[in-house]
Amino acid sequence: MRIGAQLYTLAKYNQTLEGFATSLSRVADMGYKIVQVSGTCPYEPEWLKEQLDKNGLECVLTHPSMDKIKDPDKLVADHNVFGCKYMGVSWMPPEYRDTLEKVKGFCDQFEDASKRIKELGSQLMYHNHWFEYDALEGTTIMDYILNRFPAENLGITLDTYWVQFANVDVVSEIKRLSGRIPRIHLKDMEILKDGTRRYAPVGYGVMDFEKICAAAVEAGAEYALVEQDECFERDPFDCLKMSLDYLKSIGYEA
Repeated sequence: MRIGAQLYTLAKYNQTLEGFATSLSRVADMGYKIVQVSGTCPYEPEWLKEQLDKNGLECVLTHPSMDKIKDPDKLVADHNVFGCKYMGVSWMPPEYRDTLEKVKGFCDQFEDASKRIKELGSQLMYHNHWFEYDALEGTTIMDYILNRFPAENLGITLDTYWVQFANVDVVSEIKRLSGRIPRIHLKDMEILKDGTRRYAPVGYGVMDFEKICAAAVEAGAEYALVEQDECFERDPFDCLKMSLDYLKSIGYEA
């Protein structure tokens, strides 16, 4: 399992092509060779390929908009330009979460696309947050999604922080999803004195990433992407470097 950088961590720097290009260069200088592209300004696939090649980087996952997912032929063709076979649904908006009928309506939007993306040799993914684990009409959103979509049509980009936030055991969930999580998000949690839970660089919070990473390897994860939605008093570039250094210290490489 190789370690990559989820560029959403640097979203505020990536809202122009110039800033995005600078971020890619700085991430490469840290020692990363793998990235996930999400939370950036619009870009042409040829531009991204040029920038990735220039910096010795490989994109292994994106989070495109739902509008782009609904046009799977163009989506896959664009991703093939820069060599990325995995693209993900980033989240389920709040208006779809309160009944299973609404959840079904949301999933209806990308069911056909998931099949077509698979036919074209790529893979659609779904990225979880905490709410997928809340009880809903005798089940959970996560279980509904897992039962609705065959594993070959929809993988899960498991987000370790949000599993922990939902009070679900992360290692157990990784084991449950074995074979379905080729990419995962590594995101740590720190707990402040007042009990507030918030994001932290990997290895600087309360989560046991030696066990989490070992379980992810056993479950078939090829890439683990470091992400930190907010960095608070720390610089986001420093956070990505801190996470990479920690993960190297426990035996993983970029």
